[in-house]
Amino acid sequence: MYVRTHDREGVAVTVIGGDVDEDADLLVDEVHAQLTAHLAALVLDLREVTFLGSSGLSALVDSHRQAVAAGTKLLLVADQRTVLRALAVTDLDQVFELHPDLDSALAAAR
Repeated sequence: MYVRTHDREGVAVTVIGGDVDEDADLLVDEVHAQLTAHLAALVLDLREVTFLGSSGLSALVDSHRQAVAAGTKLLLVADQRTVLRALAVTDLDQVFELHPDLDSALAAAR
């Protein structure tokens, strides 16, 4: 799993890739670090995720809780069938604001 954050049009975008499961604490730590900057919005780009396990789903829920507590809008970008299915089976697709591409997430973040 890897996590990297960059600025895109004034919005923090965190790209997550690889297998997101047992080392998902990396994701929670990065989201926490970004939220300390008091962002209006944070985009989690999951398009490079190849596997999303239970620990990864839990990390997303923790990230959502942190964002709500910080008053930050959290948006997910996901187009991988594996990721979308994991979110749908757990009903997390009803919790997160999902976007099929980065451009639509950035537009919604503004």
